[in-house]
Amino acid sequence: MASFVTACHAAAEQTGLPTETMGTLMDWHARWCAARADQSAVDGEPSTEPSREPMPPTPPSPGPAADDKPPLPAEDVGQPDEHAQRMLEVYGRTGVRLMKDCPFDVKVGVSLAVTALLRGYAQEGVQQLTEAAQAGHGDALELLSHPRRHQMAADYAYRCGRGYQRADRVDVAMFFYRMAADPGGHPEAAYQLALIHQDKEEGWSAAYWFRIAAARGHHLATAAFDGISEQLSHAHPGESWMLPADMVDSAQPPPPFLTGDPPAPLM
Repeated sequence: MASFVTACHAAAEQTGLPTETMGTLMDWHARWCAARADQSAVDGEPSTEPSREPMPPTPPSPGPAADDKPPLPAEDVGQPDEHAQRMLEVYGRTGVRLMKDCPFDVKVGVSLAVTALLRGYAQEGVQQLTEAAQAGHGDALELLSHPRRHQMAADYAYRCGRGYQRADRVDVAMFFYRMAADPGGHPEAAYQLALIHQDKEEGWSAAYWFRIAAARGHHLATAAFDGISEQLSHAHPGESWMLPADMVDSAQPPPPFLTGDPPAPLM
């Protein structure tokens, strides 16, 4: 628990998120003790956990005082520890935010597992799925044993995107749609992502994802791409704006001039 809280603090500090409401290690220790004591009361067993009183201060060590320690090099100040950096690498900033918001939610754990799988971190993804399956989550168990795990992970990421979009968390929905569409190969996710960009009046990005969806067989995407192509050609007469064909079949992210898309790798 201590390493998790410390890692979340470090990740929040690096990404500029507020840490005041996250609680300190002592706060989480007190909550843990209280939860264990309450569970013992329900089970009819006496609690053997430590008191809920605040932890006494640690006596000073015989070594030099904290103020006597040499200052850290400038490049080390404010940098996250290795564990926090790894979490950012595997789950991205959006994944770390979800982990911080719902640290004990099994469904969030499965979505993080899918995130890791689609971002190419199979070890972390399988570990998260195993923990969720042990907690009784059916989708996690199916993902662990599915012969086409990558395809099912893309479908689960798409469903996550739909859920967050219905909850008006469009930024998180775009994160999951993007993973499902590329590298997941999910045509409906690419189509929904294009619609979001179209609503945001980000025509270039909408055109890109409509064309990706059309190339992967979406039955509405071709007409949508033709329509937005005509709009863009009228808005930018004489410009050669059409996307190269090799980009459509590529797993590469949109080029820099396609505004509004999350950066690659997904964060």
